[in-house]
Amino acid sequence: MKGLLAPKDPYTSVNPKDILASTKLDLSLVPETMELDTALAFLEGALKYGRYNWRAKPVKMSVYISALKRHLKKLEAGEDHDRSTGVKHIGYILCCAAIINDAGYYGTLVDDRPPRGPNNPDMSKVIDGASKTIRRLNAIFKGLNPKQYTINDITPKPSRAKRSNRRKIRQASYPSTVS
Repeated sequence: MKGLLAPKDPYTSVNPKDILASTKLDLSLVPETMELDTALAFLEGALKYGRYNWRAKPVKMSVYISALKRHLKKLEAGEDHDRSTGVKHIGYILCCAAIINDAGYYGTLVDDRPPRGPNNPDMSKVIDGASKTIRRLNAIFKGLNPKQYTINDITPKPSRAKRSNRRKIRQASYPSTVS
């Protein structure tokens, strides 16, 4: 912006307010692109179900976990955008997680996760304990450097019509900043 002074080191405090602000939650850490993609998913939900419906009526956690997983699987399979809406799957994933979080804060989240059973394993310990196995596997296969394949290596090229349609969806999802 014209007229603003830029400090020599942008991380050096130039104002007493900066010192106080450094102890506050910095909401600028959340990328605006995440907010935009998530807002599109929330818009679709608002048009279908009404804004903030999860605050007005109880919602089951399993419904949103399931939807999140479906969008994640489609994203993993190489589909970036929902075929019917053009909204990015990552936007839906973030939207589902945000609704679970928000409903938890507002007391409308129904915790219907599966029962853990009498021998309830501490999943954090199980997941973190995998590090030992990972180190062992890395030691066993040290020196091998096989090609690590990605979706770009083996996915068949889409037809011209599909490429054209995909390009249109991307252009709608990533609007140009040039006027």
